[in-house]
Amino acid sequence: MLFEQRMFVLLAFLKKMTECHGEEFQEFFHDLMCHRDPGFIDVCTAGKLGDLGADGLMLYTRQLYACYAPQTFDASAMKSKYNSDLESALEKREGQFDTFIFVFPDIRGTHPEIPTLLARSKEVHPDLNFESMGCRKLWNEVMRLETVECEDLFGSIPVTPVVYGVGLADLAPLLDHLKANRIPADPTAPVDKASLVKMDYNQLSTDCREQLVRGMRDSHLVQEYHDGLIDQAQHDEVAAGFSDYYRQVRDRVGDNADEIMWELERYILGNEHPKLHVLLATGAILTHFFERCHIFEAPPPGWQPSTVTVGSV
Repeated sequence: MLFEQRMFVLLAFLKKMTECHGEEFQEFFHDLMCHRDPGFIDVCTAGKLGDLGADGLMLYTRQLYACYAPQTFDASAMKSKYNSDLESALEKREGQFDTFIFVFPDIRGTHPEIPTLLARSKEVHPDLNFESMGCRKLWNEVMRLETVECEDLFGSIPVTPVVYGVGLADLAPLLDHLKANRIPADPTAPVDKASLVKMDYNQLSTDCREQLVRGMRDSHLVQEYHDGLIDQAQHDEVAAGFSDYYRQVRDRVGDNADEIMWELERYILGNEHPKLHVLLATGAILTHFFERCHIFEAPPPGWQPSTVTVGSV
């Protein structure tokens, strides 16, 4: 899928999450997960029998999904629905699942009550796992789809290139944080040798290496930003999205590191040519996920390049 097509799908997905409620959301969720995994069972309601405590079941990984997508959010109603769904699942689906997943399409993120509900459920039922699935995780599932599957969910996808200022909307506040807190370059600062060996292993060009090395002085600000968020799961969700997108790009372009870096930049920024300070902030984000092995391949233990280039950046 072209980058412009993916951005169209992202906008269509966000619109869907904003406008999709109740049974309509459940139908969308069923369609998405059936595309994603042949082991997913889209459980429907059948008269007085109901759905026997599940809006969906993953056959092989033994996961049970419960959807909550009201038109108007209410914390008390959400807790009541969660407890009711869990009680029904435990009663009517006993022995059929190991993980209970609460699904909600709130683009603002995870409501503070949900982690509390999950933690309390784990205390009461230590033999089961409890997870949430919000917009970021749903988007990560959408990103794994083929073009024809996305068109089934969102309609025809145009192929005409369109200019977008920000590719991944979740990273816009992070870019602002980096722009405000970046420090002047120190050309004498030491460079992490493990990262340089990884650059050698992935055969990064001199230009790519320079971009990552330049980003090393600011990459700690990315972690600082996420440490200050109320939603501590956001970093892992964004990192998972980066990893998934990196794999897709690598499958498409092979080992062409320059092409991969360009696609990852567009994943953050869109395809609009950015100002220099925004481009430098983007380099810090890419370096952060490079250093933590969410993008590019980690060399095997003890691997060393046949030609020593560690000092050449």
